[in-house]
Amino acid sequence: MLGFSMIGTTRAVTYTKIWATPAGVDRGTVYGLWIEDTDNDTKDEIITGAHYTVGVWVYETDGDNSFAEVFNWAATTTWYVVSATNVNSDADKDNKSEIVGGGREAAAPHYAWVLEWRGVNGVHEYDVVWNHTFGAYVEGAKVTDDLDKDGAREIVIGSGDGIVSVFECTGDNNYTLEWSFDVTTVGAAGLRGLECGDIDNDDWIEIAVECEAHVLVLNSSTTQATPHLEWGPTVLSSPPGQWGAIDVSIEKDGLSQDLDNDGFKEIVIGGYSRVSIYENLAPDSYNSTPAEITFVNTNNMEVDIAWDLDNNTKNELLTGGGYPGTTYNVSIFEFGNTLDDVTLAFTMIADDSANSIRASERFCHYDLDQEITDLKEDKGKWEFVVGLYYTAVEDLQVFESDVLAGHIPEFPTWPLVLVMLLALTTATIPIRRRIRH
Repeated sequence: MLGFSMIGTTRAVTYTKIWATPAGVDRGTVYGLWIEDTDNDTKDEIITGAHYTVGVWVYETDGDNSFAEVFNWAATTTWYVVSATNVNSDADKDNKSEIVGGGREAAAPHYAWVLEWRGVNGVHEYDVVWNHTFGAYVEGAKVTDDLDKDGAREIVIGSGDGIVSVFECTGDNNYTLEWSFDVTTVGAAGLRGLECGDIDNDDWIEIAVECEAHVLVLNSSTTQATPHLEWGPTVLSSPPGQWGAIDVSIEKDGLSQDLDNDGFKEIVIGGYSRVSIYENLAPDSYNSTPAEITFVNTNNMEVDIAWDLDNNTKNELLTGGGYPGTTYNVSIFEFGNTLDDVTLAFTMIADDSANSIRASERFCHYDLDQEITDLKEDKGKWEFVVGLYYTAVEDLQVFESDVLAGHIPEFPTWPLVLVMLLALTTATIPIRRRIRH
């Protein structure tokens, strides 16, 4: 054991490394990591942002347990963060997906970039369509689905000097600063990351922000022109570390990533020596005393909330951490009916510090290498991807479960048709439920 607190019995689920960057292919430290289909070919890409060999690298499956580099872009910026959109939610609504990210230069100014897919089916090519300079390094970059409900999507950028900047799409490949918020004005500092999503089920998208010693939540105000502080800043119990990570529960097809299945979503913070989980209590309200998982001799924890990876009706929390001189570990946790009822489902010692971790199911319904070809029931052996510190020989690694993953139920077509026909013919009982398989 690695010294976790409040941990139950380890479950017999195994994840095996099925692929890694080939020997001699050194990307340096992999900091940014995202998984999504950005070129409309039904295959998800692994999108990485790297240090030392700076820039962006994109990988896609070319066979069972096999991936190939399909695109790279050498930037002048170390890419600390990276995210992406698919063609159903592209930032400027031109049916071309974007890769959004940024990091730090050797000196200011620091850049955030938007790379857009060229839109040619079968061609893995992206062009730089927008960039913006910041006075401090970029520590968060996300595309959101219309924060202020005016019909335009936004890009949210966080910088290390504590500024959260929201850029709204004002045209094809054009983004204009809508508002900014300085977390230092409310007593926080050292912004380390941010995530977006409707965390409190009030039909407004929140921005959860992690700083070195605080966590807080922002939202657009009722005037839809300026931000307001929705919650916090709350002091983190973990001692301030050099890095941190944040993730929030989200929904897809009406189903939530709620870790303990109690109807309330969570904000998860990866800290210096522990993971802290803050649960939503009500609109604009979260618990101030988090549930925690502590680690012995492991720090700088990365986190990712995942849907049911191993088909046991429980959502997972992926963690990875370490730093030269400490234990490098990757672990997967599952929760019972409360956040204090936590089970270690899988753990391993990584080859080096896990600087990023991402599950393959985050925005998709199928396994990355598509070894299961019939995906009607969304079944497959889902993967998680780990980005490691630069001294690892294989600095990007893919691990696959030995069981078929649980799937995210969809709104099926044939039951819908039957229900509609029944409603039209009888016209007596209103349909009040959505039918799911």
